[in-house]
Amino acid sequence: MPTPLNHYVNTSVPEAAAQLMGDDAITFSVLANILQVPCAHTFTDGENVILCHSTPPYPVWVWCRDIGCAENIAAIAACIKAHFPAEEGFRWNMTYSLFEALKAADPYFEGLSTAMGLLSYRMDEILPVTHPCGGYADTAKPEEIDLLCRLWHDASLEMEGFDHDEAFCFARVTEYMERNGLFVWRNETGEITAMTARRDIPPFNKVATVYTLPQHRRKGYAMNLVHAVSAGILADGLTPILYTDANYPASNACYQKIGFRQVGELCCAGKKAD
Repeated sequence: MPTPLNHYVNTSVPEAAAQLMGDDAITFSVLANILQVPCAHTFTDGENVILCHSTPPYPVWVWCRDIGCAENIAAIAACIKAHFPAEEGFRWNMTYSLFEALKAADPYFEGLSTAMGLLSYRMDEILPVTHPCGGYADTAKPEEIDLLCRLWHDASLEMEGFDHDEAFCFARVTEYMERNGLFVWRNETGEITAMTARRDIPPFNKVATVYTLPQHRRKGYAMNLVHAVSAGILADGLTPILYTDANYPASNACYQKIGFRQVGELCCAGKKAD
């Protein structure tokens, strides 16, 4: 019989997620973060398995301490089929090894596919920028909120495929600005060329939503901005972490050049696109 999982609806989870996930806390930093706020559905045994769906249209996060344990795999498979089936459009973020274990244990997963590999990185020591560019890093200004909301929308659409409405983008941008967590790179004329955000997930600080305006790409603005923000995180006594898309080796190489090193890999699994 699969391990019974506690079900939490529209609430946070009592356990300290980062501590529960141990060495996986960086790779599953998004999961550790969203578990601290009310989520639509969370299933966990409080020790070995977590399945969490924050809200549509985001994927379900799936974490497993020991994929060699048949009970864990059976519990995850049963929960996905009952509550987050691929037929209803659900997708699941998990490690490739967990997805392979599910396919080996249950025929339901054999016809499904993986896409959008995510690489997780951490920085313990910052390296000098090899290609500095003109301009400077700066905190986002309230009077620029219309432009920042547009950049947030375009970043979400281009990187994740989410066409968020104006209210959603305004809420996210305002949230980051209120805690001085939204940064931009300005060129020599003061024009915004790139944007990124930082979120505290102690003892880490996540660099997220790295986006360069199309007309300013391939000039080093994003790398220099991430370098500046990462330096600030280290100065605060925290460890910078970030996710990248495995399909973009050039940008991954840029992060590695300034001191980030890969610590994990995730896939997004679900029904094959028609």
